[in-house]
Amino acid sequence: MSNPAFGYYYSLPGSYYEIREDAIRKFKKHYPHGQLYAVSSTLQGFYAREGIQGTPVAETRFMRKLGKIMNYFLILRNLANYRKRDGYEWQVAHLIRRVKHATPQRYDL
Repeated sequence: MSNPAFGYYYSLPGSYYEIREDAIRKFKKHYPHGQLYAVSSTLQGFYAREGIQGTPVAETRFMRKLGKIMNYFLILRNLANYRKRDGYEWQVAHLIRRVKHATPQRYDL
Protein backbone atom coordinates (compact mmCIF):
# COMPACT_ATOMS: atom_id res chain seq x y z
CA MET A 1 0.00 0.00 0.00
CA SER A 2 1.67 3.22 -1.10
CA ASN A 3 -1.10 5.80 -1.02
CA PRO A 4 -1.18 8.18 1.99
CA ALA A 5 -4.95 8.57 1.56
CA PHE A 6 -5.34 5.08 3.05
CA GLY A 7 -3.83 6.06 6.41
CA TYR A 8 -0.46 4.55 7.21
CA TYR A 9 1.50 3.55 4.13
CA TYR A 10 4.90 2.17 3.17
CA SER A 11 6.78 4.07 0.49
CA LEU A 12 10.53 3.89 0.10
CA PRO A 13 12.22 6.73 -1.86
CA GLY A 14 12.35 4.70 -5.08
CA SER A 15 8.64 3.98 -5.12
CA TYR A 16 7.88 7.56 -4.03
CA TYR A 17 9.81 8.99 -6.99
CA GLU A 18 8.04 6.58 -9.38
CA ILE A 19 4.64 7.70 -8.08
CA ARG A 20 5.76 11.34 -8.30
CA GLU A 21 6.95 11.04 -11.91
CA ASP A 22 3.75 9.21 -12.89
CA ALA A 23 1.64 11.98 -11.34
CA ILE A 24 3.63 14.66 -13.21
CA ARG A 25 3.17 12.79 -16.51
CA LYS A 26 -0.58 12.46 -15.94
CA PHE A 27 -0.92 16.14 -15.05
CA LYS A 28 1.01 17.28 -18.13
CA LYS A 29 -1.02 14.93 -20.35
CA HIS A 30 -4.40 16.17 -19.11
CA TYR A 31 -3.42 19.83 -18.63
CA PRO A 32 -0.73 20.60 -21.23
CA HIS A 33 -0.98 24.36 -20.66
CA GLY A 34 -1.27 24.14 -16.86
CA GLN A 35 1.48 25.13 -14.46
CA LEU A 36 2.58 22.54 -11.92
CA TYR A 37 4.71 23.43 -8.94
CA ALA A 38 5.80 21.84 -5.69
CA VAL A 39 6.54 23.39 -2.32
CA SER A 40 9.01 21.33 -0.33
CA SER A 41 11.13 21.41 2.79
CA THR A 42 12.34 17.81 2.51
CA LEU A 43 13.16 17.35 -1.19
CA GLN A 44 15.44 20.34 -1.67
CA GLY A 45 18.53 18.18 -2.20
CA PHE A 46 16.69 16.07 -4.78
CA TYR A 47 15.59 19.14 -6.75
CA ALA A 48 19.11 20.61 -6.58
CA ARG A 49 20.54 17.38 -8.06
CA GLU A 50 17.91 17.55 -10.81
CA GLY A 51 19.00 21.12 -11.60
CA ILE A 52 15.67 22.62 -10.58
CA GLN A 53 16.01 25.97 -8.84
CA GLY A 54 13.68 26.80 -5.98
CA THR A 55 12.48 30.11 -4.69
CA PRO A 56 11.73 30.71 -1.01
CA VAL A 57 8.04 30.74 -0.15
CA ALA A 58 6.71 33.77 1.70
CA GLU A 59 4.29 32.53 4.35
CA THR A 60 2.59 33.97 7.39
CA ARG A 61 3.65 32.48 10.70
CA PHE A 62 0.30 30.69 10.96
CA MET A 63 0.64 29.13 7.49
CA ARG A 64 4.24 28.09 8.20
CA LYS A 65 3.18 26.43 11.46
CA LEU A 66 0.28 24.68 9.72
CA GLY A 67 2.62 23.50 6.94
CA LYS A 68 5.07 22.06 9.47
CA ILE A 69 2.30 20.20 11.28
CA MET A 70 1.05 18.73 8.00
CA ASN A 71 4.59 17.68 7.04
CA TYR A 72 5.19 16.04 10.43
CA PHE A 73 1.88 14.17 10.09
CA LEU A 74 2.77 12.81 6.64
CA ILE A 75 6.29 11.87 7.72
CA LEU A 76 4.99 9.94 10.73
CA ARG A 77 2.39 8.09 8.61
CA ASN A 78 4.97 6.65 6.19
CA LEU A 79 6.09 3.41 7.80
CA ALA A 80 9.19 3.32 5.58
CA ASN A 81 10.57 6.27 7.60
CA TYR A 82 10.92 4.03 10.66
CA ARG A 83 14.24 2.60 9.51
CA LYS A 84 17.87 3.48 10.01
CA ARG A 85 19.37 5.93 7.55
CA ASP A 86 23.04 5.32 6.74
CA GLY A 87 23.18 2.80 9.57
CA TYR A 88 23.02 5.25 12.48
CA GLU A 89 20.24 7.85 12.14
CA TRP A 90 16.51 7.21 11.94
CA GLN A 91 14.94 8.45 8.69
CA VAL A 92 11.96 9.87 10.58
CA ALA A 93 14.25 12.03 12.76
CA HIS A 94 16.20 13.22 9.72
CA LEU A 95 13.03 14.33 7.89
CA ILE A 96 11.50 16.03 10.93
CA ARG A 97 14.74 17.96 11.52
CA ARG A 98 14.80 18.98 7.84
CA VAL A 99 11.22 20.29 8.04
CA LYS A 100 12.00 22.11 11.28
CA HIS A 101 15.07 23.95 9.96
CA ALA A 102 14.54 24.35 6.20
CA THR A 103 12.79 27.25 4.54
CA PRO A 104 10.13 25.89 2.18
CA GLN A 105 11.04 26.32 -1.48
CA ARG A 106 8.74 26.48 -4.51
CA TYR A 107 9.79 24.46 -7.56
CA ASP A 108 8.22 24.85 -10.99
CA LEU A 109 7.99 21.39 -12.54
